Amino acid sequence: MLGEIELAIRELMRASLNNLELRECIDKCLRKHYEETSQRVPLSLEEMSFNDYVSILGFKGFWEEFKDAFGGVYSVVQTKLESLPRLRNEVFHFRRDLTVGDYDTLRDVRDWLLKRIKKLEAGRKIDKSG
Repeated sequence: MLGEIELAIRELMRASLNNLELRECIDKCLRKHYEETSQRVPLSLEEMSFNDYVSILGFKGFWEEFKDAFGGVYSVVQTKLESLPRLRNEVFHFRRDLTVGDYDTLRDVRDWLLKRIKKLEAGRKIDKSG
Protein backbone atom coordinates (compact mmCIF):
# COMPACT_ATOMS: atom_id res chain seq x y z
CA MET A 1 0.00 0.00 0.00
CA LEU A 2 2.85 2.40 0.74
CA GLY A 3 4.21 1.84 -2.76
CA GLU A 4 0.82 2.50 -4.30
CA ILE A 5 0.47 5.67 -2.23
CA GLU A 6 3.88 6.94 -3.30
CA LEU A 7 3.24 6.23 -6.97
CA ALA A 8 -0.18 7.88 -6.78
CA ILE A 9 1.25 11.01 -5.14
CA ARG A 10 3.91 11.21 -7.86
CA GLU A 11 1.32 10.83 -10.60
CA LEU A 12 -0.88 13.57 -9.16
CA MET A 13 2.10 15.87 -8.66
CA ARG A 14 3.31 15.17 -12.20
CA ALA A 15 -0.14 16.06 -13.52
CA SER A 16 -0.02 19.34 -11.59
CA LEU A 17 3.41 20.67 -12.54
CA ASN A 18 5.61 21.02 -15.55
CA ASN A 19 9.39 20.58 -15.17
CA LEU A 20 10.02 24.28 -14.57
CA GLU A 21 7.36 24.44 -11.86
CA LEU A 22 8.76 21.32 -10.23
CA ARG A 23 12.22 22.91 -10.11
CA GLU A 24 10.69 25.99 -8.48
CA CYS A 25 9.05 23.78 -5.85
CA ILE A 26 12.36 22.05 -5.21
CA ASP A 27 14.18 25.37 -4.89
CA LYS A 28 11.69 26.88 -2.46
CA CYS A 29 10.78 23.81 -0.40
CA LEU A 30 13.73 21.40 -0.44
CA ARG A 31 17.00 22.96 -1.56
CA LYS A 32 17.93 24.55 1.77
CA HIS A 33 17.46 21.28 3.70
CA TYR A 34 19.49 19.27 1.20
CA GLU A 35 22.29 21.80 1.07
CA GLU A 36 22.43 22.12 4.88
CA THR A 37 22.78 18.35 5.16
CA SER A 38 25.33 18.19 2.30
CA GLN A 39 23.09 16.01 0.20
CA ARG A 40 22.45 16.21 -3.51
CA VAL A 41 19.26 18.16 -4.24
CA PRO A 42 16.72 15.97 -6.03
CA LEU A 43 15.92 16.98 -9.60
CA SER A 44 12.90 14.78 -10.26
CA LEU A 45 9.97 13.25 -8.41
CA GLU A 46 11.67 9.87 -8.58
CA GLU A 47 14.70 11.21 -6.71
CA MET A 48 12.60 12.66 -3.89
CA SER A 49 11.80 11.06 -0.59
CA PHE A 50 8.30 10.52 0.64
CA ASN A 51 8.83 13.35 3.10
CA ASP A 52 9.82 15.62 0.20
CA TYR A 53 6.44 15.05 -1.46
CA VAL A 54 4.61 15.91 1.73
CA SER A 55 6.80 19.00 2.27
CA ILE A 56 6.06 20.34 -1.20
CA LEU A 57 2.36 19.59 -0.91
CA GLY A 58 2.33 21.27 2.48
CA PHE A 59 3.77 24.53 1.16
CA LYS A 60 0.77 26.83 0.77
CA GLY A 61 2.54 28.93 -1.83
CA PHE A 62 2.15 26.11 -4.35
CA TRP A 63 -1.30 24.86 -3.37
CA GLU A 64 -2.96 26.47 -6.41
CA GLU A 65 -0.98 24.15 -8.68
CA PHE A 66 -2.02 21.03 -6.76
CA LYS A 67 -5.59 21.73 -5.72
CA ASP A 68 -7.28 20.35 -8.83
CA ALA A 69 -5.41 17.05 -8.76
CA PHE A 70 -5.54 16.52 -4.98
CA GLY A 71 -8.92 18.12 -4.29
CA GLY A 72 -9.70 21.70 -3.51
CA VAL A 73 -9.34 21.69 0.26
CA TYR A 74 -5.78 22.19 1.50
CA SER A 75 -6.52 21.14 5.10
CA VAL A 76 -8.10 17.85 4.02
CA VAL A 77 -5.03 16.91 1.98
CA GLN A 78 -2.69 17.87 4.81
CA THR A 79 -4.68 15.81 7.32
CA LYS A 80 -4.63 12.77 5.04
CA LEU A 81 -0.89 12.98 4.36
CA GLU A 82 0.59 14.26 7.62
CA SER A 83 1.10 10.89 9.34
CA LEU A 84 2.41 9.03 6.30
CA PRO A 85 6.13 9.93 6.43
CA ARG A 86 6.37 8.80 10.06
CA LEU A 87 4.41 5.63 9.39
CA ARG A 88 6.48 4.83 6.30
CA ASN A 89 9.73 5.28 8.24
CA GLU A 90 8.50 3.08 11.08
CA VAL A 91 7.59 0.32 8.65
CA PHE A 92 10.74 0.43 6.51
CA HIS A 93 13.41 1.49 8.98
CA PHE A 94 12.23 0.24 12.33
CA ARG A 95 10.40 -2.80 10.96
CA ARG A 96 7.55 -2.58 13.41
CA ASP A 97 4.31 -4.43 12.82
CA LEU A 98 1.43 -2.37 11.57
CA THR A 99 -1.62 -1.97 13.76
CA VAL A 100 -5.17 -2.30 12.49
CA GLY A 101 -5.37 1.50 12.70
CA ASP A 102 -2.23 1.83 10.56
CA TYR A 103 -3.72 -0.44 7.91
CA ASP A 104 -6.95 1.55 8.00
CA THR A 105 -5.02 4.81 7.53
CA LEU A 106 -2.99 3.42 4.64
CA ARG A 107 -6.02 1.89 2.95
CA ASP A 108 -8.04 5.10 3.31
CA VAL A 109 -5.26 7.27 1.87
CA ARG A 110 -4.54 4.83 -0.95
CA ASP A 111 -8.21 4.62 -1.90
CA TRP A 112 -8.58 8.41 -1.77
CA LEU A 113 -5.53 8.91 -3.99
CA LEU A 114 -6.70 6.31 -6.50
CA LYS A 115 -10.08 8.09 -6.69
CA ARG A 116 -8.25 11.36 -7.35
CA ILE A 117 -6.29 9.69 -10.18
CA LYS A 118 -9.47 8.24 -11.71
CA LYS A 119 -11.08 11.68 -11.57
CA LEU A 120 -8.02 13.22 -13.20
CA GLU A 121 -8.00 10.59 -15.95
CA ALA A 122 -11.72 11.05 -16.56
CA GLY A 123 -11.13 14.78 -16.97
CA ARG A 124 -8.37 14.12 -19.48
CA LYS A 125 -10.68 11.88 -21.54
CA ILE A 126 -13.34 14.57 -21.58
CA ASP A 127 -10.77 17.19 -22.66
CA LYS A 128 -9.62 14.98 -25.55
CA SER A 129 -13.13 14.20 -26.77
CA GLY A 130 -14.65 17.64 -26.18
